[in-house]
Amino acid sequence: MTCLASTTFEFAYVLSSTAASQAVAAASAPSKPTLQNGIGQLTATWNAPSSSETITDYDIQYSTDGTNWTTFSDGTSTSTTATITGLNSGTAYFVRVRAVTTPSGAGNWSEASLGSTPNTPNAPTIESISASDKTVSV
Repeated sequence: MTCLASTTFEFAYVLSSTAASQAVAAASAPSKPTLQNGIGQLTATWNAPSSSETITDYDIQYSTDGTNWTTFSDGTSTSTTATITGLNSGTAYFVRVRAVTTPSGAGNWSEASLGSTPNTPNAPTIESISASDKTVSV
């Protein structure tokens, strides 16, 4: 007859209050952007939000209806001014921004501003041309 020894192990896990991590709140929203129009573009300027974290970028979005948003691809920048290009002339756009921080990520969106791009002026039309002694009249 064979007898096998049996051993029981018990483990206890202790979580120290000093080891617990705290969640960090995302950055508040930047100020509502001010918009300056240009043909096919809008330049947005805003104030940075208050944040205890380092702002590493801003997300910029635009929309013609305030519901369906397109993200403007401007690369990574901590500048509080961006020129949104490639817009249709003679069109109204809403623009909003948010800060991206380390380590929390994207913060809250700003209130949207409404701006419009002016129509592209038409080329002038020449009604008539007349020439006389060393002069041309248009």
